Amino acid sequence: YAHFNPPLVAHFIRFLHTRSNSDVARSFSHEAGHTGGLRHPWSAKQEVGDIKQGAEGVKASTVRKNLMNSGGNKVKANRSTSGTQVTKGQLKSIDKLVRGQQN
Repeated sequence: YAHFNPPLVAHFIRFLHTRSNSDVARSFSHEAGHTGGLRHPWSAKQEVGDIKQGAEGVKASTVRKNLMNSGGNKVKANRSTSGTQVTKGQLKSIDKLVRGQQN
């Protein structure tokens, strides 16, 4: 159960009033990705191979453009808060999670 957290709600309202609609939409989508089981590309727990930062074949540009990337990226050159793309592997991961919830 989610519990009401007044300071967090106040922070969120300030966020909504100080950001552009596209920033809010991107942040909402990023957080929805976490709800769908997606992790940041640099996370040690990242299991999706086509977005795992540092994995063979994963380009830095792919990481920078990814929805789950953020300004907290451990690799300074890869930090970005404007990515909107998801990989096929990420979509499959979300699909697997959703299908698992249906059983």
